[in-house]
Amino acid sequence: MLLHVDAVDQGFCFLLPPKGKTNRVAVYEAAIEPMAHLTLEGTTDKWRLSLGGIYAPEEGQRQEREAKNPLALDAFLERHPEIEEIEICTNNDFAGRWAASHIERAYQGRYRMVKNLPRREGCDYGDLAKENYERRAARSLSDGSR
Repeated sequence: MLLHVDAVDQGFCFLLPPKGKTNRVAVYEAAIEPMAHLTLEGTTDKWRLSLGGIYAPEEGQRQEREAKNPLALDAFLERHPEIEEIEICTNNDFAGRWAASHIERAYQGRYRMVKNLPRREGCDYGDLAKENYERRAARSLSDGSR
């Protein structure tokens, strides 16, 4: 459950800037995910924006209200008119896929849309980065024990 606090400006969430100029932004659900995905990709060629959470109806439930565009993304795009591509990097679960579809529909036509969800069902980029770290640590331990 995501709670809304009126005193919080949701136009400002977690943002990792690129090293140089770019016309791309990747969007994530939570602040840890841009950092995790950056660790996995190893490139700083795009903006990485956390949306500060997403809304999705319960799985199997009908949506009773109209979905709204993410405030953090709208605020970012308003401040960055050079953006041409939005890379959607939400979690690969029901809520993440639902939000990705909504974001894609809401912004296509104005931006080039790329869906880049984690390959494995139920995962986010934090999960994948942790698994990658654990594999490397285990390999390093086994290499050192020879």
